Amino acid sequence: MSGVVGPRLSSVIQPEFIMLVKTDNAGTSASNQFTIPTTVATYNYDVDWGDGTTDTGVTGVITHTFAGGAGTYTVKISGIFPRIQFNNSGDKLKLLEVQNWGNIVWGNLNEAFRGCTNLDVTATDAPNLLNCTTLRQAFRDCSSLVGNSSFNTWDLSPVGNLDSTFLNCVNLNIDVPNWDVSNVIDFGFTFSFCLVFNSDLSGWDVSNASSMDFTFRGASLFNQNLGAWSLRTAGVNLSTIFRDSGMSVANYTDTIVGWANYVFTSGGPLNVNMTSQTAMTFDTSRSGGVNFATAGDARTYLTTATPTGAGWTISSDTVI
Repeated sequence: MSGVVGPRLSSVIQPEFIMLVKTDNAGTSASNQFTIPTTVATYNYDVDWGDGTTDTGVTGVITHTFAGGAGTYTVKISGIFPRIQFNNSGDKLKLLEVQNWGNIVWGNLNEAFRGCTNLDVTATDAPNLLNCTTLRQAFRDCSSLVGNSSFNTWDLSPVGNLDSTFLNCVNLNIDVPNWDVSNVIDFGFTFSFCLVFNSDLSGWDVSNASSMDFTFRGASLFNQNLGAWSLRTAGVNLSTIFRDSGMSVANYTDTIVGWANYVFTSGGPLNVNMTSQTAMTFDTSRSGGVNFATAGDARTYLTTATPTGAGWTISSDTVI
């Protein structure tokens, strides 16, 4: 039997957290069921299952059998619901859309939608992340995730961890220049293998980031100049950050030149690991910026041992 199909929400903002689910996709529950996965936290939420039935005062994981049989349903959650965690298991393939974030105050979103390969976020509102300090692996392996312009309205100011948030989201196509990432410490693998992603991130404040390894590794269309970034002067790991990305010769070169000028004027970071920049090309003949005659001079300063230079190790790229 066909279920009750919920509308895709384009402009209607509602107070509930709203998901579109297809019960007969593969999962651990039966073909006419869906399980809402929770984890260690305090819950007290209500669920409108979209088939004319509701559950109230739910305090943890719940599995529902749909009255209309197998089909596609709009599931609405309200109340205290701080975490959802599919974590590459359970009914991850039954989740088709997040249609609305609503008034839910989210906590830790580690591995929230990891492995939900049929998921797209069509919501036009932003999640409330005021209590959320980590999005580690939140959308990892969500290969159908495209996203929309609402992502740029997300307030990430409380977040300190974006490790692998969008790892392997091969269709991710969001533009997020306005994200406040000033408190993020870990950017490791954030956009790794996001094959469509190419947002201008030049205005991001990454001054607290100690880990940026693999951030854009394999992001084959990512091609931006990040030379304006003020790196963490106490040190940052940049290993494999641009490996196999779409960085042009000009943008890759100008990014490193910009960082060299920043280090020269700010005194750090020193002794940075920027190894394994495979498939990148650095053009020594380009401008060296304010403090260096050529890009080659800027690179020489970066890679010369302290105290004469900055002591960086840059490897595996092609220098022309």
